[in-house]
Amino acid sequence: MRALDPSRRTRVVIQSRLNSSRLPGKAMLDLAGTPLILLVSRRAARTGHEVVVATSEEDYDEIIAAAVESAGIPVVRGSLDDVLDRFVTACADLDDDDLVVRLTGDNPLVDSTLIDELIAATAAAGHRYGRVDIESAPEGFGAEVFTAADLRQAAATADEAYDREHVTPWLRRALGEHLHIPTGAPSDIHAYRATVDTLNDYVRVSRLFRGVSDPVGADWRELIRELRTAGALGELRAPRKDRSLSGPSALALDAALLSVHEGTTAERARQSSVIRELLVAAVDAGVTDIALDTDSPAVVAAMQRAGFPALSERLTFLIRTPSDPGAGADRVRGDIERTFALLGRRRARALIMPSAEQAPDVWPVLRRFVADGVVARSGCRAATPDELMAALDLPDVGLLELDLRAANWASEVAPVLESAASRGVHVMALVRPTATGSLHGLISQSWCAGLIVAAGTVEALGEIMVAAQTP
Repeated sequence: MRALDPSRRTRVVIQSRLNSSRLPGKAMLDLAGTPLILLVSRRAARTGHEVVVATSEEDYDEIIAAAVESAGIPVVRGSLDDVLDRFVTACADLDDDDLVVRLTGDNPLVDSTLIDELIAATAAAGHRYGRVDIESAPEGFGAEVFTAADLRQAAATADEAYDREHVTPWLRRALGEHLHIPTGAPSDIHAYRATVDTLNDYVRVSRLFRGVSDPVGADWRELIRELRTAGALGELRAPRKDRSLSGPSALALDAALLSVHEGTTAERARQSSVIRELLVAAVDAGVTDIALDTDSPAVVAAMQRAGFPALSERLTFLIRTPSDPGAGADRVRGDIERTFALLGRRRARALIMPSAEQAPDVWPVLRRFVADGVVARSGCRAATPDELMAALDLPDVGLLELDLRAANWASEVAPVLESAASRGVHVMALVRPTATGSLHGLISQSWCAGLIVAAGTVEALGEIMVAAQTP
């Protein structure tokens, strides 16, 4: 199979629509004084690439088509759901060996420099299809390259709705792929989100471009460096122990302080605003997990009122099952499903049983969720060394939550914890928010996968992050 030729004519096709479920109309939102879709198009065309915007035939997408055409950028329209057919139409005049680059209209940091690098790297690797490795680069740098001939073959062969909506799955299966990590891309992918998928994303990226004198000409590497400081916590980042920097952060936010208490409407609105600011700051700083209790549905409700759904896809959950010692299997299963329903997603990083004493009834329930692929790990909390030993006797225990809020007894059983961690058990320490003096010592232990700490404000979260990383 012959590799693609980087010297061939290249056309960048940018798919865009107004009916985004999370941020409707985002294609026309102002960014640096111009609609988002136009900024994305001009940055892609900066070094002379041909650019075509592919939108739908729906009436509302006439707004995109008119704006793009008035700016002198070609536009094609087609089926809302058959995006693959739109791409074929956009490339109808290309020769078979010419190149097609696929972008989406909500990634304004992607530029022609990144496109050229992707094309060159894919050709050098001997491939006909290449894409930015979205598992190793921040969200918002998605780009793909392939030949016009292979695009046409995909359109003629693929008949599954998924393949036609997402354009390239058939190509990846048929051709294999070159996964490219752009030179200079930050490895901490959670802290450099660069897409515009939610209102919070838009506000953050809008602030970034506000200070840029040449938004079309600015190199993506310069912008990503500035993006690091765009969040409420500035340069502060959640600590990490995963060397790949693509796994969970070593700091999970305990949701215990996030509930909205009774009060006037104005007071509740202010509390919701504080929660929203805290969640946005945490996510922007690279926090990946929230720990919450099925006993406290009011906490999840408060998060929902604070605009949580827009952030939920960037977070995973550590869900604690009911603390009632008499809670049986049916009660536990029902509370877990209710929590999933409130969260709007049926998956979690872990389910945590409050005590090994509940194991006969509750542990099989947790293990079933793991077996069904809904949850990655089943875990147990331990508040004493004896409880720790009981938890470690549970079959296939995957996570331990050490309750160190009353006293730090972990040093007494360090060899046991190190042995558990070496077997793949994820050991996390639940600590008091005021125990900032001991956070770095804990997180530095080889057995410690991370800390679970409650914070009620952005400022408190910042203090915790500093303490966790300061000897």
